[in-house]
Amino acid sequence: MRGVFSTGPAARTAPGLRFPIALTVLLLLPPPPALAQPGTVSGRVIDLESGRPLPGASVALLTGTGRTVRGTTALAGGEFVLSGAAPSQCR
Repeated sequence: MRGVFSTGPAARTAPGLRFPIALTVLLLLPPPPALAQPGTVSGRVIDLESGRPLPGASVALLTGTGRTVRGTTALAGGEFVLSGAAPSQCR
């Protein structure tokens, strides 16, 4: 009588399925740190009604849980740049 966890021919993976399974596992792994380089987010803060820039406006880059990763203040023309945030920190 065979056990529930048989190691016979029927329990083995078909040779043609080994590569697709291995490829799927590799694609599901997180990228190595060298590929997840810190990035830059830039833009311009404006008033929605007047369209004028908002100098001194606070700009923050948040995680999915609301934790601040990076923050800055908009310049005179409303421009801002946030640098050095890794993609794994932000969603």
